[in-house]
Amino acid sequence: MRSNDIHPAAKDRLLTAQQAARALNLPECYLADAARRRQLRIPHYCIHSLVRFKLHEVAAWQAAAAKKEASGA
Repeated sequence: MRSNDIHPAAKDRLLTAQQAARALNLPECYLADAARRRQLRIPHYCIHSLVRFKLHEVAAWQAAAAKKEASGA
């Protein structure tokens, strides 16, 4: 899914790690594990003890990571 394929109403909705991982076909552990989120620099929001994600931000991160990997960086 490309970040511009996301419905405008869903762009600002906060999702759980499971919801975002399913929507973007990512391993849930990338989003659920705090150390991995920091290592991979995945955009997220901490609300008290909850961690949430904006789908368009994670999709943009995913696209940038794929582009970086393809260029061999």
